[in-house]
Amino acid sequence: MKKKVLGSILLLFVCTITVFNLNIKKQVNASEVTLANIEALAYGEDLPPVIITCGQYQGHCWIPGQIYKMCGEYTYLECKWTGLERDECYKPC
Repeated sequence: MKKKVLGSILLLFVCTITVFNLNIKKQVNASEVTLANIEALAYGEDLPPVIITCGQYQGHCWIPGQIYKMCGEYTYLECKWTGLERDECYKPC
C-alpha cells in the first residue's frame, strides 16, 4: 500500500515538473516573437518615407495670422507657421 501511495506521489511530482517546464518554454518563445515584432516596428521596415514640403515664408504649412500687412494697395493677414501641410497661406504680392 505504501509503495502505491509513494509511486502515485512520485508520478504526480514528475508530471507537475514536466507541465511547469513546458509552460516556461512557451513563455520564452512568445517573448522572443514579441521582441522581434518590437524591433521590426522600431526600425520602421513597413513604413514608407514621409516627405513634407513647406514653403519658407508662405504656401503649405502656413495659415493667415492676426497681423495685417500692406503690399502696395493690398491689405492682407501675415502668414503664420503651423507645420501642417494641409494649411495654406499666400501673400498677394
